[in-house]
Amino acid sequence: LGALSAAPGYIQTHHINLAFLSVRAPDHPRLFDLVSECEGMNIEFMMVPDVLEVLTSQVRAEELEGIPFLKIKNISITGWGRISKRAFDIVMSLIVLVVLSPLWLVIAVLIKSTSRGPVLFTQERVGLNGRTFTLYKFRSMYRDAEERRAALASLNERSGPVFKIKDDPRVTPIGKWMRRFSVDELP
Repeated sequence: LGALSAAPGYIQTHHINLAFLSVRAPDHPRLFDLVSECEGMNIEFMMVPDVLEVLTSQVRAEELEGIPFLKIKNISITGWGRISKRAFDIVMSLIVLVVLSPLWLVIAVLIKSTSRGPVLFTQERVGLNGRTFTLYKFRSMYRDAEERRAALASLNERSGPVFKIKDDPRVTPIGKWMRRFSVDELP
């Protein structure tokens, strides 16, 4: 519909929320400027992949009418949208906590009564953008699971991680039930 330099004005004037881009290689540097100029306008850009070199690490492929496009900018939640989403997340989390707390108490008692050790299993994991976080799960394995894993590995002549095994000796009786119904993931 026009030159790349005129796009931000056109987008704002016509309240565009999705733009399709097909540009020549010499105009690639101008794409960074376009995306920056349209920041806060709640617009998504889609490009024909053969003209894209490297714009962002968060590229998502989508298909529209059989033509592949790469989405290079998502609409971000800002202002009141971010506040209302955060409020919704907190309220729903509190409701789920209150509703499930009796079940959590029963699971905690079952874990403590069937094996020694803490109720919760904690582990450092790497999440979005490389940020580390602490994962919390109900403990489904015995406290000495590593020793049991080593014994299991020597029997099977394997080393490294041992994933889901039928009748895994590392898993407690209540742990088998929790894993079957993914109850260990509740925390």
